[in-house]
Amino acid sequence: MERYWKSSGAQGLIVKEIKNIEEIPTEFRIFSYKTAPRDIERNRRFSRVVPFQQIENGEDIVFENKSITFALDDACFAEEPIMIATNLARIIDEKTTAQDETFIWLSQSPTVDTDQVLSLCEELMYLDLPGSPVKARLLVNATEEEVVDEVMLLGVNKFVVSQEEQFEFVKYIVERQGKTFVESNP
Repeated sequence: MERYWKSSGAQGLIVKEIKNIEEIPTEFRIFSYKTAPRDIERNRRFSRVVPFQQIENGEDIVFENKSITFALDDACFAEEPIMIATNLARIIDEKTTAQDETFIWLSQSPTVDTDQVLSLCEELMYLDLPGSPVKARLLVNATEEEVVDEVMLLGVNKFVVSQEEQFEFVKYIVERQGKTFVESNP
């Protein structure tokens, strides 16, 4: 998807390569599976993405970054939502230091059923974590219009889009629900 880098309407980017990060405006939050070099981390809003399955499977991950984003993939949706939420809360309490800088990304594929996404979203919102409410920290893949529509009604307002049509239907749903969508024209 080709877009001009404007801060209005977009709050963050998921990057695969950190080397081109200087081209992105500093007000964007950067999400990356790779650890950022210290100079980038000091000068940027950076969050390291950690697959939740790796932690659940016992892999020892060092949480050296201030901000962590736990990515819940398709395997998480196959488990009981209450178990995922409970385990995630325990890990956030035990292993992270800046709870307000901890995000939860529902990184499901289009094959995951909308009801599964809603069930996990609702269970996560019951969590009583220090800092911002969980719904303010949730990022949800905009895989299907129904998913976006339903979780937006729950109060989630951060969506991960990877294709132009996803951007368009998120915008349409925002407007249909009477909410504000901010977009700047280049």
